[in-house]
Amino acid sequence: MPVIISPATREELAECAHLLMLGFASDPFIERIVPPGAGRRAQLTRLYELTLRTGTFRTGVIDVARCEPDGAIVGAASWQAPNPKFSLARAVVQAVGCAVLLGPRQVLVARRLLARLEKAHPAQPNWYLEDIAVHPDARGAGIGAELLAHRLGPID
Repeated sequence: MPVIISPATREELAECAHLLMLGFASDPFIERIVPPGAGRRAQLTRLYELTLRTGTFRTGVIDVARCEPDGAIVGAASWQAPNPKFSLARAVVQAVGCAVLLGPRQVLVARRLLARLEKAHPAQPNWYLEDIAVHPDARGAGIGAELLAHRLGPID
């Protein structure tokens, strides 16, 4: 299945968020942030869209893999650039959005889990792969490997 990889547009972020939800809906780490229950998939999709719009889309790059010939998005990789520029306004929008989506208790759970991850990040500036997902119907075709190679080539 031939694919074309390019940066996501603002209009594609909702589709990328849905794809990430499909990829991580059963992930134990994500289940601790957004516990199972009614409406979880929609809640998780909104959370991914919020973090993509207020985070990586502005301070990194989101690569999408499109299937030829119809151009459907079948994969997405979210990369944080080295030394992202901090924006207080974006941080507030993201914090308020997360509080509304998750509630105060789950925001604290998420913050603790993410703080543990951040401790493992190298001190020197680097590109960081935040998330990568391939649509369930397209898995096993090497799309994830293509997404990684597309960004790792220029980084290396």
